[in-house]
Amino acid sequence: MSKLDNTGLTTKLIASEQHLTLKPILVKKRIRSFKNHISFKGLRHLTNCFMSRNNMNLIKFFIPVISYLLATNPAVAGVYKCTDSQGNTSYQSTPCALENKAIEIDVKTGRSTDISLELKQKERELALKKQQEAALQQQLKLEEKRKQDALEQSQINQTLIKNNPIQYSAFAIPPYLADNLTGLVKKYQTRLPEIEKFRRLAAQKALSTGECTRVESDELSIKSKHDQLVFSIDCSSAKTFYFNESELIN
Repeated sequence: MSKLDNTGLTTKLIASEQHLTLKPILVKKRIRSFKNHISFKGLRHLTNCFMSRNNMNLIKFFIPVISYLLATNPAVAGVYKCTDSQGNTSYQSTPCALENKAIEIDVKTGRSTDISLELKQKERELALKKQQEAALQQQLKLEEKRKQDALEQSQINQTLIKNNPIQYSAFAIPPYLADNLTGLVKKYQTRLPEIEKFRRLAAQKALSTGECTRVESDELSIKSKHDQLVFSIDCSSAKTFYFNESELIN
């Protein structure tokens, strides 16, 4: 019986080789069909094993395997836990709606991330950035307005000098240009329009004393403070006057 089986098996192998040589494509199709059949039978057997209560050890073996396959599958690597305004919670594979509380769960590591907090943090950072940019723009506008106001006051001074050449020398009140200030004036540059106005008032006050025939120089004094500016007036009579802003306002 054994010999006969061996002979028969040999005959089959020879026939298979001849068939493989003559029709390789057909053989490949049959082999593929056989593999599919085996895979189907194996899958069916595996299912039956899971359905049987007597194979708990097998089930325990396959649970971590299946978990690993799920974790390594990119399609299910991230799960989103979404909670709406009504408190309803759902799990989904796509990101939650923006208005809902969202927690992303990484199946691979088990780590959860509160996306809602991250979004709120980004929104706060964006709002802060916009606020800082708005504050910067406002500051630039104020600086530009201050320059313009100072220039206008300076022009009034020059007009006064031009119309009164006897009382003022040509360079009695030289303009303080915002982009080219001396160290002393720069300390008080935020008050530049007031400084130019007070210089004019100080010169007029000195002339009104009768002791100053002609104003030769009108400058911000080193005696100035942030809350009390002081101006020095040099006259052609060699007399110098000092006036603080309180005296010029009254």
